[in-house]
Parts: sequence; C-alpha cells; structure tokens
Amino acid sequence: MHVPSMVKRAIRNAFVKADNALADTQSLDNTSGTTTLTALILGL
Repeated sequence: MHVPSMVKRAIRNAFVKADNALADTQSLDNTSGTTTLTALILGL
C-alpha cells in the first residue's frame, strides 16, 4: 500500500460526496458553491 495515494483518494472521495450532496440540495441554486482548505501534515 502506498499511503499518500490512499490519502489522495480518500480526500478526493470526500470532496465528491460533499459536492454531490450539495448538488442534491433543493435550497441551493446552480451558482452556489463552497470554498475549502485542506492541510495534511505527515509526521515521522
């Protein structure tokens, strides 16, 4: 297993799930969006 690629996949999947959930929300129009900042700190 290559941990960085697994983390990359997990983060991407989380963003896709959030994006899909927002897209399914009726109270938002198609110009609504989000801004996010993600930090990953790897220790030794």
